[in-house]
Amino acid sequence: MSKNSSAGSSADRFPGDHPEVEAFHRSRRMFAILDKKLHLAEPAIPDSHTEWFLRTGMISSIGDEVFDRIVRGFVDSAGVYFYRGVDFDCDESDEENLRSVLKQLVETLSLAAETPVFGGMIRQNIPGRWPPKRVLGNIAELLLLNSR
Repeated sequence: MSKNSSAGSSADRFPGDHPEVEAFHRSRRMFAILDKKLHLAEPAIPDSHTEWFLRTGMISSIGDEVFDRIVRGFVDSAGVYFYRGVDFDCDESDEENLRSVLKQLVETLSLAAETPVFGGMIRQNIPGRWPPKRVLGNIAELLLLNSR
């Protein structure tokens, strides 16, 4: 599958051989939350979320309605990003889904307590990490909220 067929990713706006797209994809560790279960992609893979979901069977085709239910995101040197759907949205339900697996994500990837957490992304006409719609705080703050 070519990268330009990936719905809902930076890859759908840029050719599959666009070096910045592949470099961005390889620089992050993707995750997904489906049915309250955390799924982690292999490190440094060149896939978009859509390609990863298709390859692993989380969705059966481009346009699969399950795609809009999956809270997905990534961890990179700037923080933890999460969102849902082709518009990269984030609502309270998505935040709850992230908080339900945050401790597991932190422990599995050895994330620092001061790592920032961002919800949603604002689409851009450039490949790479897009600006977040919201800053939720850092991991320590969110884990403290979970313990209350």
